Amino acid sequence: MNTKMFDINSSSIAAFVVLLIAFATASSQDVQGVVYLDQPKNIEAEQYLLSWPALQECVSKLQARDSLGAETCLQTLITQGRNKDGSLNLLAQIQRLRGNLDEAWDLIEEAIKLSPRQHLHYFQKALIAFKEREKSSFFLSRWKWHNRTKEAYEQALTLEPRMVPYRYYVIYSYINTPGIAGGDKEKALRIAQEGTNLGIRECYLMRADAYRVIDKLPEAFADYDTSITLRIFKMNLESFKGAGYTAIKQKDWTRAKRYFDYLVECRPDHPDAYDCLGDYFLAVNDTVNAIKALETALEKNPKFEPSSEKLRKLKRKE
Repeated sequence: MNTKMFDINSSSIAAFVVLLIAFATASSQDVQGVVYLDQPKNIEAEQYLLSWPALQECVSKLQARDSLGAETCLQTLITQGRNKDGSLNLLAQIQRLRGNLDEAWDLIEEAIKLSPRQHLHYFQKALIAFKEREKSSFFLSRWKWHNRTKEAYEQALTLEPRMVPYRYYVIYSYINTPGIAGGDKEKALRIAQEGTNLGIRECYLMRADAYRVIDKLPEAFADYDTSITLRIFKMNLESFKGAGYTAIKQKDWTRAKRYFDYLVECRPDHPDAYDCLGDYFLAVNDTVNAIKALETALEKNPKFEPSSEKLRKLKRKE
């Protein structure tokens, strides 16, 4: 394995800025007190330092935007054989953020050989595979990297079952993948239930989504209500958006309003949240408040077409 110093250029400097931002803001939230669930993007600085305290100097240099110093520090640790697998992992993260995915893959494979029971290595491997999946244009290649991503997260979850990002990815992979291609909504439910059994509060929302897609709606609604109490929210809006429209179909107006209000509360920046609230008001024939909600969506984004189209239709009816 060749672990020589990599060249530093303008794109790599930009990657270090991205990494710095990730280290500095990984735990920040839009609304105080809300726990946001999102697609995992990086291993955070504190995770490195908890597993490999000797990386402190290297991480500090990285946070100070001393990219050359950070890599020199990591290479020194590798040469000395001190925390070598952790150094390889952080180098892999740096290379992944630069877009050097082949180099990142080789680095993390070497780290896994050195420490095959370190869950953060499989986490990094999953992040690299997911990036490969994103850049792949051919179906078979995307499918190959999808499977590698899921397998790596499953390995990480086996080693560390309390890590929310691992459980998150695995559950939604089973929910969103067609059954013929390996999806399994019942298995997603079991994995979410295992998480709630461990006391992982984020899993109430994951379990709610699993219940909803298998049409166990009373159980789903109960878990969505619990998730609101616990202040859990999925960043892309799909959980409570799906819950709200399901409640409308069930004519459960109280819950529909609660779920869409929670969308607006947790993502006050997002036009889609107000658009959903507008749909609720349309469903209960409250045109005045529907127009207000749709107009607010357009204040957030004047080019948000769903709200524009609904307002045009309402005005034609006047």
